[in-house]
Amino acid sequence: MTGHVRLAFHESGHVLTALRFGRKVDRVSISAVGGSVKEEAFAPDATTEQIREGLVVTFAGREAERFAPEQVPAASSNGGMSPMELEALATIERDLASAPSDEQILLHYEERVGAETVEEARALAREFVARSHATGALERIADELLWRQVLTGDEVVAILDAPTA
Repeated sequence: MTGHVRLAFHESGHVLTALRFGRKVDRVSISAVGGSVKEEAFAPDATTEQIREGLVVTFAGREAERFAPEQVPAASSNGGMSPMELEALATIERDLASAPSDEQILLHYEERVGAETVEEARALAREFVARSHATGALERIADELLWRQVLTGDEVVAILDAPTA
């Protein structure tokens, strides 16, 4: 169960950072086989700045894991998903099998931008995720992911815009 919570925080870090850069997010999901954020893709001829932003989003997942609680409730739910929603989740799990890992993304772009840009991106990810944690946004998205397993980009924005107690 702790791994599932860590995954929810990981994907929450990605999605919050992508949104911070104004990127269009289609959905974020977690499942038994992994997690993903489906967002606008990079152009093959991405600029150094676009690559840096992509690396910040990539590093934000690992950074967010630092805030995942060690002790978690023993039970989770699929949020009462309908058969149609469960089928959509199965489709997402199939998509995950072909999605690149964070490490593959880093290796792909690292040689194009250099070590200094990579370290700058890592530091920015650490800063963005720490702010998301400080405001409670990271925890709100992770909690919703644990409950529902799939959120659209619009749902993430609505959660962030909702008043907190």
